[in-house]
Amino acid sequence: MIKTMKYTVNGRLYTGIFCEGENIGCENTGYVVQIIGPVIDVAFPVGKLPKLFHCLVVDPDDKAITCEVQTFIGDRKVRAIAMSSTDGLRRSLRVNSTGSTIKGP
Repeated sequence: MIKTMKYTVNGRLYTGIFCEGENIGCENTGYVVQIIGPVIDVAFPVGKLPKLFHCLVVDPDDKAITCEVQTFIGDRKVRAIAMSSTDGLRRSLRVNSTGSTIKGP
């Protein structure tokens, strides 16, 4: 399960993410922070961003949605484009990076 944690360093408020209670690779897991149509912003742990054009998979309600990383937003977020409808997506859903680009048959 992805958990968020707020902490303060030198008076600045930060939000961190960490994995708890599941055998998932934290380095490949992030969470949805914003959805605008087919565009999805995903936050990952610092230094663990997927590469450009890598495939991300969001799994809301047993309906996998494949996305492709298009750009980086800061040091811990990426902006991705969904390859299907984003109906049913919501913030804080877990997102897994496959570590490779989208593959076709």
